[in-house]
Amino acid sequence: DLPHGSGQFESFTTSDGLTGGTVSAFFEDREGNMWVGTYAGLDRFTRGNIVRVKSTGTFGVAVAGNDGIVWVSAVEPESDYRYPLLQIRDGRIVGKQRADHFTAGFCNADGSIWFGGSHALARYQTGHLVESIDLPEEGSVQAMALDSSGTMWVSIARSGLYRYSNQQWTRVEEM
Repeated sequence: DLPHGSGQFESFTTSDGLTGGTVSAFFEDREGNMWVGTYAGLDRFTRGNIVRVKSTGTFGVAVAGNDGIVWVSAVEPESDYRYPLLQIRDGRIVGKQRADHFTAGFCNADGSIWFGGSHALARYQTGHLVESIDLPEEGSVQAMALDSSGTMWVSIARSGLYRYSNQQWTRVEEM
């Protein structure tokens, strides 16, 4: 937590140990670790230390699960798993599976992990894909959220805002 009005910020670069100079994902997990995904790797800042997660890919969206596992959508162009979905615990990759290229995600209150990519939304529970929903339009999901009524709100690049409810997509027109 940053104290209000402290005016103190620190910057971290590759010379400080950050894997890359361009950040593509950033979040805090339940233990207070800060995770930074770059185009060159994934870093975990813990109590002043930077811990690199070993992988050959670049990292896009990352989501902290309720069980302490961090889910990360990666890009490994030279791998059989071009877009692997990694499960990371304590700085080590503990699971890897084929997936779509995900660009947004979140952890739902029930512990399920939702991801959105260029073709579909995907929901994972206990490490397994349990639901896939085709998008109404082609384009990368920029943001997504599930409201208290169970309606999924999805922003799709160059297409606009949509909501998904009762197995049906509706485009949200300008208000």
